Formats: sequence, C-alpha cells, structure tokens
Amino acid sequence: MIKFSYIIVHRLSSFDSAADVQRTFAMLKECGYDGVELNLEDPPGVDRSQLRKWTDDLGLAIPSFLTGEAYNDGLCLSSPDETIRQRAIHRLTGYLDSASEFNAILVVGLMQGLRSDEPDPAIANQRIADCLRRVAEVAEQKNVEFVIEPINHLQVGFNHCVAEVRQLIKTIGSPAIRPMLDTIHM
Repeated sequence: MIKFSYIIVHRLSSFDSAADVQRTFAMLKECGYDGVELNLEDPPGVDRSQLRKWTDDLGLAIPSFLTGEAYNDGLCLSSPDETIRQRAIHRLTGYLDSASEFNAILVVGLMQGLRSDEPDPAIANQRIADCLRRVAEVAEQKNVEFVIEPINHLQVGFNHCVAEVRQLIKTIGSPAIRPMLDTIHM
C-alpha cells in the first residue's frame, strides 16, 4: 500500500506556537496523510519528546528529516572554509540522533552548496565526499541511513542527476548512504 507524507518546508520554530505545530499535524492526518517530513534545525524548534508524542498520538510517521535549513545557517559541505565544513559535519552527525529516534532517513541536498560556494565541481565534490564520509561513519555506528538527493541546478550547485549522485556514493563507500529520487528535480 502506498503511503503519503507531507513536507513542512518551514522550520518548526517559525510557527507561532507549539500548539500551531500540533494543529498542523492534526490537519495533515485529517487530510489523509500518513506522515510528515520536517526540516531539522539547531536548536530543534520543538522538543523531540513532544514531537514523538504528537506523531504517536496521531498515528503519523516521520519518514525523513531534511537538512537544507542548515545551509541557511551558513553551513556548507563544499565551502573552501574548513571551519564551515567541520561545523556542517557536526550538525549532520547531531541530526543522526533525531533520525535514529524516529526511524527516519536524513536527506542531504542543499547542504552540498552552490557554485558560488565553490565554482570548481571537482574540488567541491571532493570536499562533499570527504565530509559525508565522516558523517557516514557515525551513521553506520547508529544504524541510520542518509540519502543524497539529486537536485536541479537552480537549487544546488552539484550532483544534479542520478549518475552523479551514484558516483558520489561510490566515492564515499558507505552502506549508510543511498540515493533518493524526487521527480520534481528530474
């Protein structure tokens, strides 16, 4: 049976109150959704135990957590600045706990960066692979999968097609990482 989930693109902290988040979840369930996909942030925007209670009470799954908001916090895997890349790795490995708790996958897309972050795709991909290899080591220990999403060239600077993502995953060499396809980007 096919199950449907709804992506809440905005940060949970952008809601006026926790009650608004809860009402949104209830409305999604009433509309027939089986799950809700959320953008992670640091700090989380809502207590994870409260999030667990709401989703359990409503019978909603969280199939995936998105990481793109971290780019808006200045974190980028292809950045020429080693400090920024280290902070990006730290953020992603921290997100693995949420993914583990909710048995969700962690989606990496925008955190790869834009061509304005690194104009040379070979250098960018080496940095991205190096960073994600370190995240994958922790993901393997926590038994969490994360995915790389091929995203169109208007939204991300690198790895726009399935072949490029598969090559990146092969370069990383971890069973914790897989491709995720989203037809909107194809």
